[in-house]
Amino acid sequence: MRLRVTFLFITISVFLLTACQPQETVLPTLVNLDTLATENAAATQTSQPPTRTPLPATWTASPPPTFTPIEAEALPSPTPEGYRPLGTLYYIYNGDSLVELAADGSFEDLLPVPHISQPISDLRLAPDGSHLAYIAPGSGSARELYVTDRSGFNTLQVSQLGFARVLSPVWKPDSSALVFLASQAAETPLEVYLVGIDGSGQRTLTQGQSAQLRDPAWNLTGEVVFFSDTAIYAVDLRTGARSPALTSSGGFGPNYGLVHSPSVPRLYYFKVRRDFETGETAGVLAYIETATLDPLPDERTGAVIFYDSLRFSPSGDYLLLVQGGNIAVQNQAFSTSVTVVSGVQ
Repeated sequence: MRLRVTFLFITISVFLLTACQPQETVLPTLVNLDTLATENAAATQTSQPPTRTPLPATWTASPPPTFTPIEAEALPSPTPEGYRPLGTLYYIYNGDSLVELAADGSFEDLLPVPHISQPISDLRLAPDGSHLAYIAPGSGSARELYVTDRSGFNTLQVSQLGFARVLSPVWKPDSSALVFLASQAAETPLEVYLVGIDGSGQRTLTQGQSAQLRDPAWNLTGEVVFFSDTAIYAVDLRTGARSPALTSSGGFGPNYGLVHSPSVPRLYYFKVRRDFETGETAGVLAYIETATLDPLPDERTGAVIFYDSLRFSPSGDYLLLVQGGNIAVQNQAFSTSVTVVSGVQ
C-alpha cells in the first residue's frame, strides 16, 4: 500500500512547528500569519518587515513565494497565539546564527540570541515547540548548553560544566529537561548528563564511559535514558541503575542513530552490517520494544537496506529514513514505506 506523504521531516537542524485547524475565509496572496491566531483574525494583511537584529551582510533572504488560493473548507482552524498556521522552521545559518523562517516563506529573520557570530551547533526544538536548545561558547574555551524561547530574546545557559566538548542535547518528552553528552577535553571519555530546562538538577547519569558514547534518547515516559556505547544501554532515572547491554554490536561497528518513538514504546537504531558482495559497511534499521527491559528485549532488524539517519514525525506516525540522496517515509501503522525524494546531491 502506497501512501502519499505531505510533509517531509529532514533532520539536519531543521524543525517544523505545525498547528492545523479550519479558517472560514480564503487566504489572500500574502498575509501576516501571526494575525491568524483566532477565528475572527483579519484575513487580509500584508506581511511586515522584520524589526529585530539586522541580518549580516552575507545573508540573502528568500523571496516570498507565490501562493495558490486554498478552498475555505480545507483551511485549518485557529492556531494557538504566537504560532503560525503553516508552521515555522528554525535552523543554523553560517555556523554562527539561528534563523526563524515561516514555513510559507513570508518571514525570515535572525533570532537575537547572544551568540551571533560565535560557533553554534546542535540546534534542537522542544517537543511542545516552546523552546530551542543549542550548544555555543561558554567561559574561555568551554562549550555550554543554552535554552532560548522561540523569540530568541530570553536565553539561559543551562549547563555549568566548563568542558571543552558538549554535544547531542535531546529533549525530555514533556519538554522539562534535556540530556546531553560532555567531556572535559576532546580526547577524554564522554558522559551522559541531565539538566532541567531552567538549569536546575544538573547531574551525570554515567560513570567512566568511553569516547564511543553517542546518541542519547529518552523513552516514551521520560523515565529512562538510552545511549550507545558500542551496544545500547539504559539508565533508569528513578533508581539510577544502569542496564546490561540491551543489544549486540554484531562485530562490524557500534549501534547508533538512536531515536525513540513519541507514540509507542519502541526504540529504533542502526546496526552496522556489511554487504559481502560490495564490501560496503553501513547501518541497517533495527528496533527493540521498551515497555519493559527485564527480561532483555529481542532485537528485530529490517531488510538489508543501508540508511544514514532517521527521525520521527512529531506525532510518531511516520519515520523518516535517509539513505545518501534518497529519503523514504515509513508509515508506522502499516510498516510500509514510500520514497519521497531521490537523487538529492
